[in-house]
Amino acid sequence: MSAPNFYNKNASKIFAVLEEDAVLEEDEWTENWRDAKDNIASELTSKGYREVSISDNDRNYPGEYFLEKELVFWDIWRITIYAVVRGAYYDGTNFDWQVDVIKDRDGDYEEGDLCDIPVPKTVQAAIDRETKRIEKAFELYTDKLNCVGIFSNGEAVYAKI
Repeated sequence: MSAPNFYNKNASKIFAVLEEDAVLEEDEWTENWRDAKDNIASELTSKGYREVSISDNDRNYPGEYFLEKELVFWDIWRITIYAVVRGAYYDGTNFDWQVDVIKDRDGDYEEGDLCDIPVPKTVQAAIDRETKRIEKAFELYTDKLNCVGIFSNGEAVYAKI
């Protein structure tokens, strides 16, 4: 059984740094995705994001949360938005984002992923604004891909957008 090359949890498309795009030594390719990560960090730190290094502990698609921004609404909602870089299953790297939500109001405490906890429209609008900002930075330094098909054995085919 095979697996798709990229794991994309939240981003609207796959923001990839591909190994096969250039004939480079392995160390140079490694610097390619690191350069993209550094450039994205430079873009977003000027917009209130701070650098972090948190492993997501994924066995198949290991990733690192490398930027975060916290938004607080009415002392009830604490939203943390992360920029994530993940190793691909076979070749390359892709960038994604993650939103964690904490709701704490008078003993009613919930914590989880954005899809697990419904948020008010005002909060959702702020999250949408920030995730668009992240994706705009990703677009500057990566190749944009779409998954055009997944075969029955799990392999996937990607096309540049």
